[in-house]
Amino acid sequence: MKWVLHDYLSQDMLADPDLAVDIAKDVDLLLVIEWTVKAKDNLLKNVQKEVRRCLEKILEMEQTQSSCDSEEAFMGLAVDIIQCIDANSKNAQQISAKLSDRVREVCFQELRLFVESYHTEQARILKEPAELAQLQTIHFLKTLKTCTELRQHVQTRAGGINAPLVQEIVAVLVNMENVTLKTLLKRISDSTEKNLKAYFKSNDKRFVFINALKTFFPEKCFCLEVQKRVVTEAYKLITQLYLKHLVKSKRRHLQACWSPRIGIRVGEDAELLHQAMSDLAPGVEECHIMLLQVSELLECKNPETVELEVAFMLQRWATKREDLELLLSLLRWMGLSKRHVKEALDHQPRPSSATWCSCFFTTGEG
Repeated sequence: MKWVLHDYLSQDMLADPDLAVDIAKDVDLLLVIEWTVKAKDNLLKNVQKEVRRCLEKILEMEQTQSSCDSEEAFMGLAVDIIQCIDANSKNAQQISAKLSDRVREVCFQELRLFVESYHTEQARILKEPAELAQLQTIHFLKTLKTCTELRQHVQTRAGGINAPLVQEIVAVLVNMENVTLKTLLKRISDSTEKNLKAYFKSNDKRFVFINALKTFFPEKCFCLEVQKRVVTEAYKLITQLYLKHLVKSKRRHLQACWSPRIGIRVGEDAELLHQAMSDLAPGVEECHIMLLQVSELLECKNPETVELEVAFMLQRWATKREDLELLLSLLRWMGLSKRHVKEALDHQPRPSSATWCSCFFTTGEG
């Protein structure tokens, strides 16, 4: 096909004295055009069969792979898929850019079928308790990385492709990312809940949960990018869970087990948590700021200082209803009366604070 379009009837060939071709008499242009159309259709059919066979083989190999402890195993799925769908369009580029776009669209159609099958298989595994229990964190990270790489590749190579097709592929990949991340965070949440519950009820002098948290993630340099994404979300989740367990605990128990100055202990735990998160994901967002502010708030001795700390907390992190409810619970846990809580919030330059406070007083404790 390349020869017909680029060499046959080219200026060089027509000018060749040995051929002496008269294009008007010796060449049936309609026949050439008809042949070209048929050749293109056959080429697209062959590409479709070849890509489908290749992707099916890739999926079969993935289903038999039990470990991904090496960079090759971790990145292999995404690399193989991208190479499979890219090779044919690159070859077609040698014939024409328009043909290359058509070939790439056929490859994307097969990719859509592949990601749907891949998503179905992953969803099945996540719903099977026995299989889910066998998955290590690195398997979740691999799925997230694969989805991200494929999504970015499709969006980058979307030029000349039917927009709805691209959107369908991206939607499946985004959904798979969300489900995978949600499942992994649920596992982290369950483990954190169990450890924090024991921590706040025990007489432990150290925040030993940190050690369990570190072993949850693999120590692999090749997955640090996607691990940072998970650690960031887990970090936010853990700080919220810590505060929830704090306000559910009895102050007298914590003062007896920890120290009369609970705020100092909370600050120490916050620093330990941030150090652990930074070890797992260097440069991670400083989500422990919330707990440091809680530490400072617990050390406040007068209403004016409380108001200043509350104002700072409202600006920095208590921007959602759940966060604000936690803050309100914390103020009550500190022993502030409803009147003092209301005063602390009413003095803040935040229009919604009074509304939230009113809801709290309506539904809160008497």
